[in-house]
Amino acid sequence: MAELSPYGNLQQNVNDALNELEEDESVYVPEREAEELFNLPDSVHIFFINASGKVSTFSEPSTLRIFRFKETSEGETKTFIQVGGWTHPLIPGASPVLEAGNGAFMFPDVYHLRFAVRFLISSFTGLV
Repeated sequence: MAELSPYGNLQQNVNDALNELEEDESVYVPEREAEELFNLPDSVHIFFINASGKVSTFSEPSTLRIFRFKETSEGETKTFIQVGGWTHPLIPGASPVLEAGNGAFMFPDVYHLRFAVRFLISSFTGLV
């Protein structure tokens, strides 16, 4: 009997996650007051990379935003990044990020530990 691959639905799962992000038109509103430090409107494409290196398709251009909570308790995350519906805490010395020479940034997906999230800043922004 042939053994089923644990990765049989992996591509579909990645595409489903990306579709869910693309359909999410909501804007994250923190429960605590936060200051927006950076906003790059409709200039970032987000995609997912699974453990075997397969890449999902690019999303439509999304907005990249960085926030800092105005009040935090000791040990709490003060800053986070948001691209479309995806958010990630930014913790000095603890939040790993890989910056590629082509303007892409890659973060571990803290919500799905076997995936990485990568986003590419459009060259039209002048930031790349």
